[in-house]
Amino acid sequence: IGKSGYRSKAIILTSLFVISAIGIDLIYGYQGWSLDYMLPLAILFMDVAIIILMIYNRRNWQSYICFQLFLVLCSIAPIVLYLMKLEKHFYLAVLPMAVSASLFIGTMILGDRRARTELKRRFHVN
Repeated sequence: IGKSGYRSKAIILTSLFVISAIGIDLIYGYQGWSLDYMLPLAILFMDVAIIILMIYNRRNWQSYICFQLFLVLCSIAPIVLYLMKLEKHFYLAVLPMAVSASLFIGTMILGDRRARTELKRRFHVN
């Protein structure tokens, strides 16, 4: 992790935090709190971190679009876990998807041409 950027460190450390919480939950008899609360809250934490970083780094806000897209994909996990009956709370399963998708769509709307250009550049789409 030493030479990776702050975004990679944030993703890896947050993932390790969630995995650790799941491990602790499993060790103590699996009550389900790790998947019910920690996973959605970790995704929401990352969404808030993106907002703060975009405000702080206003000149280079478009560099966070791929990070946002990654969080949209990660926020599918709580919904899938809810459908598999591993997560008990519907709102905590849907909230990260709603926030992540809203943040991504808002960035695309407010960013307009610069946001579309960044996505085309990153994914080589015409």
